[in-house]
Amino acid sequence: SYDDLVKILRNRGLYDSALAINQKAMRNFPDKADLVINKATIYQRVGKVDTAMALYDAAIRMDSLKTDAMIYAGGNYFRWKNYTKALDYYT
Repeated sequence: SYDDLVKILRNRGLYDSALAINQKAMRNFPDKADLVINKATIYQRVGKVDTAMALYDAAIRMDSLKTDAMIYAGGNYFRWKNYTKALDYYT
């Protein structure tokens, strides 16, 4: 599946390839929150945390039960020592 391939490429550090395939998948499945989370985690790994955070929030708006997006976003706020905001994502 697109999701599996993107994760393999991302985990191997092939971020440009992972992003390109994920973008193709998003064109075919625009309502799939998992693909938005994939995109966010790629941006997170390359240091574009602000972009990743916006994407995590978009994924949560698409599917409020996407706990992985909440955990990733909350983790960023925790690292930034914004514990109140982190708690919002964890609860």
